[in-house]
Amino acid sequence: MLLEREWNDSLRIWDVLVWKEYRRTGVGTELMNTAKKKKRD
Repeated sequence: MLLEREWNDSLRIWDVLVWKEYRRTGVGTELMNTAKKKKRD
């Protein structure tokens, strides 16, 4: 889940689930990088 707070320009992420067969493949990192990029843009 992704929550953007405009009043303090922050982004909160919680409950990131990567299915077992996709763990340790970089999927979680890509999800986080995409969220960070969205916040910067």
